[in-house]
Amino acid sequence: MKLSHRFYNLSSFQKRVYFFSIIFLLLIFLVLFSIVVFYYQLYISFLGFPITLSIFAPFIDVPSGVKQNKLQYLSPLCLMENKNDKIFIHGGTLFDYLFVLHKRIPPAQRKKIILKQFAEGLLHLIETEKEATKIEATTYILNKRTAKKMGFSIAAPTFIQQLILSYNYILLLISKSYAAGKLSFPKLSATKKLTSDVESLKKNKAFLKRISSD
Repeated sequence: MKLSHRFYNLSSFQKRVYFFSIIFLLLIFLVLFSIVVFYYQLYISFLGFPITLSIFAPFIDVPSGVKQNKLQYLSPLCLMENKNDKIFIHGGTLFDYLFVLHKRIPPAQRKKIILKQFAEGLLHLIETEKEATKIEATTYILNKRTAKKMGFSIAAPTFIQQLILSYNYILLLISKSYAAGKLSFPKLSATKKLTSDVESLKKNKAFLKRISSD
C-alpha cells in the first residue's frame, strides 16, 4: 500500500483553515477547563494545562517545523531534524498517524506499517547524507534486536530524554492506542537511545530493504 501524508495534499487555504481550527479548539478547551477548575476549586487540575498543550503541540509544531525547514520527512511516518551537525530521527507523531494511517487500515497492520515507514525513512537518509553523519533517535517501540540489525548502537536514554517522554506520556498513550486500535499503554521503561552513523546503516541496507518491503 502506497501511503501519503494527506495534510500536505491540502491547498494553502485548507491548511490555514486547519491551523485556525486547531487553535480555536485548543482555546475553547482551555477556557472550558479553566471554568471547571475554578468553579469546583480543583486547583491541582491545573496540571491538565501542560498535558493539553503537549497533546495539541504536534498538530502545530510539526507542520510549522516542516514549513520552516527545521523538520524534514524521510517517509510519511519518519522525520529528521538536523541540529549541531547531528541528525535526530523522529517517528511519526499523533498528527502524522491521523493523516497517514487511514481508518480503513486494520489496527493489526498499523504497527507493521510504522516499522516499515521507519526503515523506508532510514533508506532515504543513507542515500542523501554523508557517511560520517551522526544519527540519534529515542524509541520505546523498536526492540533491541531489530535496532541492532538496522545498524544502531543502544544505550540508556538521558535524564532529559526520559523527562520529555514522561511529560508527553498522555500524547504517547493516545498515539499508541490509535496505532493499536485499542487502549495501549506505552512502556517507558523500554525506552532506548539509538546512535549510529550513515556508514553503519549502509552496511545494513539489505535488512532495511527487507523490512521496508515486507
